[in-house]
Amino acid sequence: MCVADNYILDDAEGLALQTLPGGTYAAYHTTVADGNFAKAWTEFYSQYIAESGYRPDGKACYERYLNDGSENGVWDVIFYQHVEKISAHGDPLSSAR
Repeated sequence: MCVADNYILDDAEGLALQTLPGGTYAAYHTTVADGNFAKAWTEFYSQYIAESGYRPDGKACYERYLNDGSENGVWDVIFYQHVEKISAHGDPLSSAR
């Protein structure tokens, strides 16, 4: 969710105002059933990011919910992970050498 630069978040339990870093993100659109988000995150990292030529860089990751699955147990969600390109030598900065 985007808010104005001068937006003030009232004391709301479980909410925090954050600024996501710019850059490259891997995105994974999936369906999560019965609250098994851990399985979906594992698939994202082990199957999709691992084979992409990119790797997580320790910056932001987040989820974007496209529906409310609390009633039927099925969520349509997109996971995002900030990533960096892996060079041919496995070092993201090797192109600077």
